[in-house]
Amino acid sequence: ARQKLDPALFQELTTITAQDFYRLAGQEGTVATWRGHRLLGADGSFLTLPDTPELRNAYTVQRDPRTGTETVQALSVVLYDLRNDLALGSKLGPIVAEKQYLFDLWEQTKRGDVLVLDRLFADYCVIAFAVHSGREAVIRCPQKSFGVVQDFWASESTEQVVTLPCPTTPSTRAFVKERKLPMQVRVRLMKFTLPTGETEVLLTTLCDKRRYPTAEFYQVYGWRWGNETYYDRLKNIFEVERFSGLSRRAIEQDFYAMVF
Repeated sequence: ARQKLDPALFQELTTITAQDFYRLAGQEGTVATWRGHRLLGADGSFLTLPDTPELRNAYTVQRDPRTGTETVQALSVVLYDLRNDLALGSKLGPIVAEKQYLFDLWEQTKRGDVLVLDRLFADYCVIAFAVHSGREAVIRCPQKSFGVVQDFWASESTEQVVTLPCPTTPSTRAFVKERKLPMQVRVRLMKFTLPTGETEVLLTTLCDKRRYPTAEFYQVYGWRWGNETYYDRLKNIFEVERFSGLSRRAIEQDFYAMVF
């Protein structure tokens, strides 16, 4: 009987719950935003699964090169309203680039949303897709992410508005061409010094300095920690990896029901 229950039910219930929250809290004026924008985070985490032939075929087998031990794992990505502590959608599947699952969850975002993302999402496709669809982005950039970012790291400047060109990588060019995305985007780079003395660079598509003061972005990115604490609850309090079945359908039922 359990095999007849489609895991998509729980995904749909999550969507309905989020819609009801915004409708009811909106009527009360209690939806938390930043300068009129929802702040949405997306983050990925590996889940360790039971080792069965079906799950090996459906997900990813990771091999420890030191011991030779094999583990079956899935990648989970949750789209999360950072200021209202609310999961909007989730995706479970084989281990791939996290941005692929973010695109799968894109319909849960809306125009004007600000996506607050970690370094694994510092990708031209993500930035161009956001700009093209009327979304905004705030992304922490590794030092070697883009040429203009490397130049900014090496400079004495603490803030610059620059043109970010599309990389020449064939897969990126194909993605951009297929979706008719812009071949260059205007972005703003900002340096922040952490309490540890380390320097971090944030990239954002919000280039209006008067409307979006530089100092506020430190807090905006800080709210992304809500994604981390969400996974902490999911894994360590609700023990999502304590699966109640061995089939792929049971795994998906458990995960999406837990998010709901």
